[in-house]
Amino acid sequence: RYPIDVIKIDRQFATHITDDAKAQAIVKSILYMAGEFNLTVVAEGIEKLRQLDTFRTLNCPSIQGYLFSRPVPADVMVSFLLREILYPIEACSLSSDTVPRFSVSGKVRMLTHHAQSFELPFSDIEAHQTSTRALYFSSKTLLPLSDATFEIRLSEGVQLVSCTVTITGQQDHQYIGEYTNPIEAEQIMRFFQSLRYRP
Repeated sequence: RYPIDVIKIDRQFATHITDDAKAQAIVKSILYMAGEFNLTVVAEGIEKLRQLDTFRTLNCPSIQGYLFSRPVPADVMVSFLLREILYPIEACSLSSDTVPRFSVSGKVRMLTHHAQSFELPFSDIEAHQTSTRALYFSSKTLLPLSDATFEIRLSEGVQLVSCTVTITGQQDHQYIGEYTNPIEAEQIMRFFQSLRYRP
């Protein structure tokens, strides 16, 4: 009897949806009831690809969240729409199977090792992929995998971004550098996205 035409599924369900059968059952029930009443459903708080995949499996028609972008000014949103494709932040990669393989050049230098500070020169790297947590890069210089922090600088044209990482391991011959600052992580992701969007 109320003038309701959209139901939003709270972000708490998205947080646990991938591995909580009860949360999935509740979402299924909401989707079924919404269908019976001809209501649109929007799932809130989608931030990871696994969450998106689960809501797709449940046939949820719409999502909302930071998966593709944090809130942006209107002019930035217009530029996103003009590009027609917006890549998920977490999967922002320059070397995935869906795009030509290339990388962006950069520099790395060790700042600390076992809590001791260093003044070392930069070495060349090639950055290939980023997520919300880590930067994946290759280097001909052997780098320590623990108890060390590194400064990384990436550049393309006039763009220059930098971040501080701790190398936590290797994968597919690439170092995994976990970000120490979430603001820097977001700047790197925006940098990668700008490269992906370039015509």
